[in-house]
Amino acid sequence: MSRERTLVSIIVFPECDPSIIYGVFDTLWFAGAKWEGGKGLNRDQALFDVQLVSAEPGPLQLCTGVTIVPQATIADIARTDVVFVPNVMIYSGEDLRALDRRLLDWIARMHAKGAHLYAACGGSFVLAEAGLLNGQQATTHLGYAPLFRQEYPNVELHEDRILVQAGRGHSILCCGGASSWQDLALLVIAKYGSTQR
Repeated sequence: MSRERTLVSIIVFPECDPSIIYGVFDTLWFAGAKWEGGKGLNRDQALFDVQLVSAEPGPLQLCTGVTIVPQATIADIARTDVVFVPNVMIYSGEDLRALDRRLLDWIARMHAKGAHLYAACGGSFVLAEAGLLNGQQATTHLGYAPLFRQEYPNVELHEDRILVQAGRGHSILCCGGASSWQDLALLVIAKYGSTQR
């Protein structure tokens, strides 16, 4: 018997690198599924419906030169339970201002409708640029800390922490750099499923 799945939208900017996008997608897509030997994978009890979401349809070239094809656009999604923001490669304030405003606005709209936001590494820049971390706490990759502090002085940055919760009801979570997205993905699974499955 299948259960209602949590809707997860992994938002994809051209500034994203692919490793976190695919790592989070695969981790959440498999959560709750059961391997049945020769019968294959049974997703009846899968916890999540996961899709890659971009501003426009069609192939999208990422900053590393890898091209991906998102499964939906922001125009296709009026509601989602979770927005996962992967790392974005940011080097300056100009890079921040160049982020696609349509995606930033959509993330803010989804949060206003009740979606929880999870940002990995430089994804914290996206939430800050969207105005969602004003007066809040956050974390990011240690190497991003100086630029983050310069651009968002009203955000209390804890680059020494792996996970930081913020927002009403802890509806926003940020994780640090490198492989801490794995900690964040496991937290999402525990929150929406259980630690037993």
